[in-house]
Amino acid sequence: MEIWPGFETAVRHYEQDELMLCIENRFKMIRTESVWEIMCAEDLRARHDRARFQAAMEEIIVGQTVFARYNNKMYRITSISYDMTPQSTFARTDGTVTTLSEYFEKQYDLSVLVDTQPVLVNNYLSICFTEHSERQITE
Repeated sequence: MEIWPGFETAVRHYEQDELMLCIENRFKMIRTESVWEIMCAEDLRARHDRARFQAAMEEIIVGQTVFARYNNKMYRITSISYDMTPQSTFARTDGTVTTLSEYFEKQYDLSVLVDTQPVLVNNYLSICFTEHSERQITE
């Protein structure tokens, strides 16, 4: 477990023209083990029972925030796709089709070591797209 120090800032408006700058300490508790390590440990606990393993992973991982070291961003996991693997394909914006593994290799210079692992899903982009589409329709 790692503790990351930081701070939160806010500017608040008080009475007429008074502004107050508020700066508070914040700390994040970061697990040092990867999601893959957690999955391997849970698979052993579930004695390789797929249904039991998936139920445990839903409880442990879904809804949690994970830190992606390859791009230094945090993502909230909304689901786990057991039907997809790093070998699954998707269409890029330029129309070319690539695997998730190839994408990570080209984009981040990373090699995916386990081609059978499930894919963690984060719906942030689809939420932003939906909000943007609704804004365009109503304006």
